[in-house]
Amino acid sequence: MKRVALFLETNIAIRKAEAEAVLAHEVSRVANGDMVTFAQTQGVVNTFAIFLSRVIGHTVDRLVVKTERGHGPAFFATSIVAQRVLGMLASIIVMWFSRQRGFRADAGGARLTGRGNMIAALPRLEQLENTRI
Repeated sequence: MKRVALFLETNIAIRKAEAEAVLAHEVSRVANGDMVTFAQTQGVVNTFAIFLSRVIGHTVDRLVVKTERGHGPAFFATSIVAQRVLGMLASIIVMWFSRQRGFRADAGGARLTGRGNMIAALPRLEQLENTRI
């Protein structure tokens, strides 16, 4: 049995059907295991980013700077730069994957409450998001 806690704070009137569609969207996320999948995806891409940054740093240190023992300053500097660049690329991958999961949750919400309710809820959610600032 899975439990979901949802808190909706709003200054905007939201119809019952729209609220049900939002809840159905969140239930779809839980049913699909989105948070676990997101955490695993983030961990895997970060691991690759760190590993590849070390490989790039080692390669630059050995081939370009010609360090023969241990790691020189070029390894550390190159690793840091590569880690930043690869981390940004990893974030793009994770954001794309997250958006794909969001589309699936939207489809699940539409299946549970009806397509029209989900279509009506999406602009309302955008309006809610814009009033938080």
